[in-house]
Amino acid sequence: MLKVVLVLFIIPILASVILNIIYEKPPTDHGKGTLTASALSYFTRTSSQITMTATTAPKSPLSKTTESVAPSVASEMIEQKESKTSQSAEYDEEVVPAVYQSSSFRGISLWLCPPTTEDKNKISDSSDCTVGDFYQGIINTLAEEQGTFGDFIPHITLVAALELTAEEIVEKVRNEIAPKIPPYAFEAEKVSFKNAYFQSVFVKLHADRPDSMIKQANELAKQVFPERQSDPAYMPHLSVVYGNLPKEEKQEKIVPKLQEKLKSAPAGARIPIDSIQVWSTEGPVEEWFCIETIPLTGPRASGLDV
Repeated sequence: MLKVVLVLFIIPILASVILNIIYEKPPTDHGKGTLTASALSYFTRTSSQITMTATTAPKSPLSKTTESVAPSVASEMIEQKESKTSQSAEYDEEVVPAVYQSSSFRGISLWLCPPTTEDKNKISDSSDCTVGDFYQGIINTLAEEQGTFGDFIPHITLVAALELTAEEIVEKVRNEIAPKIPPYAFEAEKVSFKNAYFQSVFVKLHADRPDSMIKQANELAKQVFPERQSDPAYMPHLSVVYGNLPKEEKQEKIVPKLQEKLKSAPAGARIPIDSIQVWSTEGPVEEWFCIETIPLTGPRASGLDV
């Protein structure tokens, strides 16, 4: 009888111990509320597992992305902020087509030109110089100072990179464009510069005023030469520097000097034009040449005359 009682008493205890081991429940010393050696062992194992899990568990994709991307994004944001802060109002950030970024071009271009004398090297501040002479003097002086190419005349490009023959283009300009555009005076808006060889430093011209004919002239030229209808938005300008120069050189030295020089322009902010010159602009700029000069003969409108 005693053996039966002992067996009945021991079996539940053994079962409890086995179950605790299987399910890893922290056994307690019944009735005292304190942890037994087995319980201490359990918590030691569990603590180690938690520590190992926290140490060795792989980082989530989000934490990895944040760790690797955030510093570069922050750096980029700082660079952009510093870049914008350092830019002057004259810097034109518009994306420039690749064809304008080298010293080589293509096709035939139409230039609106201010009148000049025969003497290309006439001193620009002479009392009797024309507007064309004035800007030619600026082009020559800056090219000499900067060591850049300066053998080009002051002009405002109407359309560029035409691919027809020279004879076809001259005929169209003489018969369809020049008779519809009168001699006209542009008005200078501001000095600007870009990261582009042919638009390195230039005088930007007003194009949005009610009396401005330049956009009409550009639209007319694109109708006559439909291959140019997909050109970017027209920006009339008169380049004074061709070349790849550092931005700081242009911003700190050339632009201020040009702004001061323009204060003494013979016609103030006005740049009169009286002809279209047809230029071969195929290949390196040193090889360009004038094909034909065609006077503007359009009917003069009130307030638009030179």
